[in-house]
Amino acid sequence: MTGIMIVRALLYILLAPFIGALLSGVDRVFSARMQGRVGPPVIQPLYDVNKLLNKQTTVVNSIQVLFVTVYLVFTIFTGTLFFAGGDMLLVFFALSMSEVMLVLAAFSTNGPYSIMGAQRELLQMMCYEPMTLLVAIGFYYANGSFMVNDLIKADLPAIAQIPGFFIGFAFILIIKLRKARFDLSSSRHMHQ
Repeated sequence: MTGIMIVRALLYILLAPFIGALLSGVDRVFSARMQGRVGPPVIQPLYDVNKLLNKQTTVVNSIQVLFVTVYLVFTIFTGTLFFAGGDMLLVFFALSMSEVMLVLAAFSTNGPYSIMGAQRELLQMMCYEPMTLLVAIGFYYANGSFMVNDLIKADLPAIAQIPGFFIGFAFILIIKLRKARFDLSSSRHMHQ
């Protein structure tokens, strides 16, 4: 059983960047089609990452590098723990800590625009984190366990047992995934 969990965690580490890039590309194409435009190719995020990696690295200060590295480590840890079937409460906590590290990296630059983005991100986090914690408690209430494997193996899905929690979580996912109206801190373009 632990071998399967290790394989799932390794598959996450190897495939998540590519699947995430493809999902982002599909999202861009879908948004463009909704606006009556053709939009970029589906693999445009991969082109963007390639272009970013070929640019000259500019570091404002060394603490910024530490915060961004810890952000990356927490993000990888979060996904690995989730796909290995670990503790859901720890997954939510590690994901929150990764976002805090990114905000601290933005605050460390002392630039006015990065500080504005960090403040907006902190405000959004204060809005959705309590609901995220309530969802974790709801999972425990529905199944008696915080472990992801136990939640997957449940006879009745948690959504059927606690539909109100699911509706609340679906609403905060719009904020957490930084979709339109809540994407000011990290958008590719600022809205009017």
